Amino acid sequence: MIKICLYLKEDPDSRSTKKILECSRVPAMGEFIDFEYNLYRVFLVCHQPYNNGYEASVAALKTSWDSCESLLHSQEKTCQTH
Repeated sequence: MIKICLYLKEDPDSRSTKKILECSRVPAMGEFIDFEYNLYRVFLVCHQPYNNGYEASVAALKTSWDSCESLLHSQEKTCQTH
């Protein structure tokens, strides 16, 4: 497992919320993340974050479940809350 710093945004204009996760891999840009019963889509991945305690910094934007639920079921869940 590796540590990542996940920055979550509720909408494009909101401030991000920082979460620390342990994952099996770094999520890719465009990938969907199921976090605390909400769906987020990754829009930025930095593999060389400022804090060397993390493998990467990842930013994700909250997304509607309606059109994305079938895509989520087809992907392996990779992250667990730390």
